[in-house]
Amino acid sequence: MTTQAGQEQKQISAPPAADSGTLVYTLLLLFGFTSALAQRSLDPLTIRISEDLLVRPETVALLSTAIAVPFALVQPVLGPLGDHFGKDKIIKGAMWLLALSTFASAFVPAFLWLMGLRVLSGAASGGIIPISQAIVADLYTGHKRQICIARITMAAFIGQLAGASFAGLVVGWVGWRGVLLACSTVVFAAAILASIKIPRPPPLNRGPLSIRTILRNYGTLFRMPRAWACYATGFMQSGTLFGLLPFIAYLLENAKNGGPREAGLVIAGFCLGSLAFALTAGWILRLLSRPMMIVSGAVITAVSLYFFAQGFAWTLQTLIFSVVGFGFFLQHNAIQGEVSNLSEELRASAYSMHAFAFCAGTALSPILYGLAFPSLGARFTLICAAISFLTVGILSSTAFTVMHRRGI
Repeated sequence: MTTQAGQEQKQISAPPAADSGTLVYTLLLLFGFTSALAQRSLDPLTIRISEDLLVRPETVALLSTAIAVPFALVQPVLGPLGDHFGKDKIIKGAMWLLALSTFASAFVPAFLWLMGLRVLSGAASGGIIPISQAIVADLYTGHKRQICIARITMAAFIGQLAGASFAGLVVGWVGWRGVLLACSTVVFAAAILASIKIPRPPPLNRGPLSIRTILRNYGTLFRMPRAWACYATGFMQSGTLFGLLPFIAYLLENAKNGGPREAGLVIAGFCLGSLAFALTAGWILRLLSRPMMIVSGAVITAVSLYFFAQGFAWTLQTLIFSVVGFGFFLQHNAIQGEVSNLSEELRASAYSMHAFAFCAGTALSPILYGLAFPSLGARFTLICAAISFLTVGILSSTAFTVMHRRGI
């Protein structure tokens, strides 16, 4: 089953014509951009949604969890489905579901409707980024693979940059519903391109897909110590950073340091940091091993979080958060490189399980932050987050160093 899936992916992703392969890769960048645009555009609008739908800001922040939980839960299923039925089918269906759910979210009469539609958006997004990364890993090897994966990530975070910045800047004129309508327009355009331009692979003789086969394949992955290190690191570090994003507006307003507009720009700083990493990834990969990238990223991120906890003016906080973004993705790209080498035949499943761990951390952490900020205070909570990030980074780097030396 997995060998056939690998053959199919090569037919999709690396056709004889170079122009066709370039088109597929370019479309994957576009899909990463649009899915992130739709996912994160509400992050700086917590207060506006709270006021309009008459719910607490802490409750509105759970919209991030509503995206992350289904994104995570669909991963163990979408990876094997992509391997078996074709990654092109997964991406096309996901783009249309994301477009429709984002459009409908602009017309909800109550918060529970918005929460439900964001759940659908999260499930749809789960079929875009991880599958795109698996296709890129099939297309390229070595440092080229990590650079291209970094560019997929860069496209996603340019989408976050565009969504967060656009939302924060225009919400005063069009409202949060207008923001969702604008985002859905972009996603509809990408869905149309996916349906027209992503080629269909020739039919293959496939055996039946069974739960037993899926479990056996995942069992193969989890017998690898490196898989546990990849997934545990992704869970902890994503929770620390991505769980914080919905609270940026809350933190700025409580400190009388800004509102939705400033929160959007601070989040944009995080995305700019990821862009800076993607642009320098080739140079960094020539200088640092993956374990060194992990520990270096942990140190940069932890130190930056400590300074962010001091509550400087929002302009300086934006600069600090750009350094946070650079450090985070310095580490994250190294982990993605490790994931790509876990199994060639089970690559889609390996990426899907990494996405599951990543988003599980993102889904749980807003709950913890929501409890910690009112009871422990913003500064103490952020310093604890910095210490946690640094500790996990050191342990992860050490584990990969030992496993590389032992050849496991």
